[in-house]
Amino acid sequence: MLLKHWRSKRAIARRLIKLGCPLKKAWRTVYEGRRRLWDLSRTAAVQKSLRNEYFEKRGLFSLEAWRRQRWARELAPVQLPLELELG
Repeated sequence: MLLKHWRSKRAIARRLIKLGCPLKKAWRTVYEGRRRLWDLSRTAAVQKSLRNEYFEKRGLFSLEAWRRQRWARELAPVQLPLELELG
């Protein structure tokens, strides 16, 4: 979604460089072959530049953290003992 918002490959490469991606790696990743935005979003350069911290700074929350928090609440804290009278 973010790459589509940045529109052109040139803008994508410049933003990746601003986010800390090495110069050659950013340009090579963006212009290597005929890659669509979906393919670009799964490259190492984009994955390393757009980490969770980038989105947290902009006020977005992590779905993974939300899921972990939700599962932690839904689990039973302790299993109750079953008292059986044998005999």
